[in-house]
Amino acid sequence: MKREPENSTGRRIKEVSDSSEWDDLFKGGTLKTSKTFEDCEYDGYLVKFDLSFGDMYVHPSRPVDVRLNDCVFTGKVRIYSRERNLTFENCEFHSEMDASESRINGKIRFMSCVFLGSTNFRNTKFKDLADFWRSTFQQKTVFYKTDFLGTAVFSATTFEKNVLFTYTLIEKLILFRGTKIREGIDLSTAIITGSVGTFGLSLWDFKEKKGKLSDTEFESAVSESGDIPIKNKRETFRILKQANIQQNNVIESLPYQALEKKTLLTELLDTLQKPDTFKEWWRSFWDLIVLGLNWISNYFGRAPMQGVIFTLTVGVLFFYLNIIQTEKYEVALNLDWNIVRKEIPNYLNFILPTHGLDYLGSEFYEKYSVSNWYYVWDIVGRIFVGFGIYQTIQAFRKFR
Repeated sequence: MKREPENSTGRRIKEVSDSSEWDDLFKGGTLKTSKTFEDCEYDGYLVKFDLSFGDMYVHPSRPVDVRLNDCVFTGKVRIYSRERNLTFENCEFHSEMDASESRINGKIRFMSCVFLGSTNFRNTKFKDLADFWRSTFQQKTVFYKTDFLGTAVFSATTFEKNVLFTYTLIEKLILFRGTKIREGIDLSTAIITGSVGTFGLSLWDFKEKKGKLSDTEFESAVSESGDIPIKNKRETFRILKQANIQQNNVIESLPYQALEKKTLLTELLDTLQKPDTFKEWWRSFWDLIVLGLNWISNYFGRAPMQGVIFTLTVGVLFFYLNIIQTEKYEVALNLDWNIVRKEIPNYLNFILPTHGLDYLGSEFYEKYSVSNWYYVWDIVGRIFVGFGIYQTIQAFRKFR
């Protein structure tokens, strides 16, 4: 006798590939009379389906809700337009899950489901709740021209690869509470008339598609291959930052602010390597300097102690450049710690941007002459120390 295959739990597997087998398996009429399938087992078998789901009726004029629990779908699952609720709980989709071109007027829920194969929500309209609670998407997911007319819930959902909301309409609310983004997310082309909830969203810097793309390459990336262009990445961080600011949640906005500027830093570096014009190179060069100084001075407003270290370090640098322009000191490769201890009071005077040109004391200038570079490094040092103090204060106000 042919041995039935087994799944990881040791249960035997029964393949169901068309509606007639479904009717035979569930004694006919079960689909039309039962609203809930508590367990998709039959005679000791774990049942695997390859079926389409449209509206199911008790009688021709009355569609019913459908609920499927603990099911494993090995074949393609097709969801057509529906009027009533449809729930999948603790289900696995091993092949394609296709809801394209469908209008789901009732609530649809995927609770603790795993999508091992591809998903297709192209031109799908969710009029009511679309809930993907605690589900996992193993493949790249593109919600292409998908309309979320009600609330969209991705609470505690895990996206193992990129997820893109390309030309997606978010009319009311999309919720990413506790969502884990293992790779990247693209909200840059979404049409957001509602709000975005990101509390507990797990998202870090991710790999992007660099370089300038033609219109064809861009459309292919965001609608087919599921790659995220670098400009889309930066815009997504801006959207997430702004969503938190609008909710008066400054604390949650800070990581996205830093990621937005860090992405722009990468963009500028890429532009410097392959500029179209000298003007573009020149603008990118100075923008890169400004962003770079913000990065090393306080990590884009997030690290106050980094601001303190930056201020003290540039103070030491320009104080050293300043005093070696006097007759008393000259450039040396080794440090004399006796001199260092002796000059600490003068250094503390130097890092006050309002110090006088004779901060070393009137007797010093009567005894030793200074070069013109002494005054140059003094002025430049004031600028950088003042900048460091400002950046430090700004970082301490990050929770304002």
